[in-house]
Amino acid sequence: MSDLQLRAISQVRLDIPLGKTASLMFVEEARPGRAEWWGQLFSFLTQFASREMAWQWDAAQRVFVARPSLESSEKVSVLAFLRSAPADIAAEYRTLARAIRLDDLSADRIEVVYFSDAESVGQPE
Repeated sequence: MSDLQLRAISQVRLDIPLGKTASLMFVEEARPGRAEWWGQLFSFLTQFASREMAWQWDAAQRVFVARPSLESSEKVSVLAFLRSAPADIAAEYRTLARAIRLDDLSADRIEVVYFSDAESVGQPE
């Protein structure tokens, strides 16, 4: 498979900085019974995908993995979106609550990672 094909993203991971380590937050597409904000977050995060991303096969997880290259301003916008979480959602998810409390300088250490199922290839727009 060509690295230039746009794969369908099935899950997004946010690496939220915590000192010298990171806390991992996984986000999937909207699904019934889950707050609408999660689906909006997924859509927001997948907008950074591009055809130029290099997808790597992770045999252990049996998924393709890609890391978009985000500018500092884009990472700040990710933090701003996380801060828009409804209070009840933020209270329920510890990693989200930690992200909301990050200072703006820490935003540059936020990383976004995409996962795509083995058989999943998106259609060209």
